[in-house]
Amino acid sequence: MSSPSEKTECWHQCRSCGEVFLAASKKTICPACGTPQEIERAPQKSQSIVTNVVGKKSILSIKPEFLPNRQADEPSAHEALSYATLDIEEPEPRKSQHRAGRKEKRTTRELWIVLSVWMALLVVICYLLLRSGGGMQKNSRIEKDKQAVMDFYQNGIDVNVWTRTKDLIPPLAQEFFTNSSPHLLAQVCRKRPRLIQTLSADSLKIISYPVDNIPALLEINIAWCGEKPFVETLWKDDRDRMIELVFAEDDGEWKIDWESFARSSTQPWSVFATEEGDAVGTFRFLVRERAAANAKGRMLNIAFHEPALYHGMAPITQTIPFIIDRKSRNARLILAALEARKENKPILRSIYPEDDMANTARVHVRIRRTHTDGQVEFVLEEVLACHWLGWDELGISLPDAP
Repeated sequence: MSSPSEKTECWHQCRSCGEVFLAASKKTICPACGTPQEIERAPQKSQSIVTNVVGKKSILSIKPEFLPNRQADEPSAHEALSYATLDIEEPEPRKSQHRAGRKEKRTTRELWIVLSVWMALLVVICYLLLRSGGGMQKNSRIEKDKQAVMDFYQNGIDVNVWTRTKDLIPPLAQEFFTNSSPHLLAQVCRKRPRLIQTLSADSLKIISYPVDNIPALLEINIAWCGEKPFVETLWKDDRDRMIELVFAEDDGEWKIDWESFARSSTQPWSVFATEEGDAVGTFRFLVRERAAANAKGRMLNIAFHEPALYHGMAPITQTIPFIIDRKSRNARLILAALEARKENKPILRSIYPEDDMANTARVHVRIRRTHTDGQVEFVLEEVLACHWLGWDELGISLPDAP
């Protein structure tokens, strides 16, 4: 039985032909020339360790001093190489390892740079958003503060106006409610063009109240027409009818605004619509959009309603439909008035429209009636105002054309 040292393989060079081969025992045969070999093993301390690895083939050149049996006529070691082919795995060159390490570090560094840039951008964006939001909140707060100051200032002026008029309005209202003659009423009403004719045309709207049944004052509001205050009041009679009565200063004296009280028109719509011949009339109406579903169309379909004399009551009659161009001045004013009513932003800060018929707005308009070949036609000539006061201004800013 062989000892472990005899079984251990080691490299051996043939003394005859110089072949290098791997031998596992002390006695072996050269695989190249068949010469028996007696292997002398070096002491343990002088043994060399040869590692077999699998990989790229390398050729080991055998130097002449390792060929003791070479004959004189044999080629030299450099002319006829005796070599042994070893399968070894070559380790990666150190430069490649350094290069790979540097590449990995560079990739990591670039990744951190990209992440840092993105984080910086994110921080900047968040800062800008917060600053923008803060600016919007600040602007909103400033606007609210300004509005509060304006409201306080306006309320202060309103209180001042009411302080100056509170002792004048009750006796003036009593005189108004107890007179039924146009000429007597003209003494307590504001001066307006054709006032006597207007009072006469509105004779059916003149109401006489017994002295002991003067309506009770319920509510007061200051509506500003430009820089001029109009005092809106609501009264309630013994039949629970609500009466709108507006007061305004006229030549240093406080008088009643008859046109807003009577919703004055040239004549009742039922009369104007049935008369013969051509004519032009002005009317205080409630306007309503008839076909809101077609709001995106080019034309605006509207109808007017003749209001009742008392506050909050249903309208009396409805006019024929009117079709007008949405881009026209008249259409833009009507749509602006309807939008103000919808958004609960009363024109002139009036308290009256709140109890009007839903989806309507107060307007003062001029309408022309023409007869052609037996056919009558009505044309909306102009929107004079978006209120019923005896004030010759629109009461609202004219919106820009779409």
